[in-house]
Amino acid sequence: MAPHQPENQSGFSAVLLAGGRSVRMGRDKALLPHPGSGQPLVLHQLAKLRAAGATEIFLSIREGADYPQVPAEFPRLHDDGARGPMAGIAAGLAAARQPRLLVLAVDLPGVTPTLLRDWLGRTPNALGFVLLGPHGTEPLCALYPRAALPFFNHALVAGRFALRDVVAELLAAGLLHPLPLTPAEHEALANWNTPADLAKP
Repeated sequence: MAPHQPENQSGFSAVLLAGGRSVRMGRDKALLPHPGSGQPLVLHQLAKLRAAGATEIFLSIREGADYPQVPAEFPRLHDDGARGPMAGIAAGLAAARQPRLLVLAVDLPGVTPTLLRDWLGRTPNALGFVLLGPHGTEPLCALYPRAALPFFNHALVAGRFALRDVVAELLAAGLLHPLPLTPAEHEALANWNTPADLAKP
């Protein structure tokens, strides 16, 4: 594994969330080919996080999964699956060496490194960002400071797994910087849920 860069205020770690069960898709979304690169989506998204500048990248997967095609340089974090992405984000925050953690869901193929770098560049140091779309916050493509970990842990212990509720608490605490989305940016956040989504341009 390549040596980690030392912690710095502007640096960030990242976690790719690939712990979902892909029930509506009918097959593992992480292994679907990306329409641009042809790579399995899990590999394409990991490369995207690296291109955005992450100094270390974790892969959050469900228990029993492994993805042997993913190099060992991407440490695995295991999610029990019952608590949704909350557990994966909390595990990433606990493991991160940098003060902020960039979170990306595996089923957001339209998000580009350029968009990620732009959003990171519009976020003050020490804060995270959350994107604001027409339907509210977009917590599965966001930057969380390590100071957010107690909020996630408290919610998990209390059995509260609604990610947007935790995001609202972080916004109220001043730990997240809200970034309104342009129409084009919102379109880039379209996710893959069902086979019908794969046919969309």
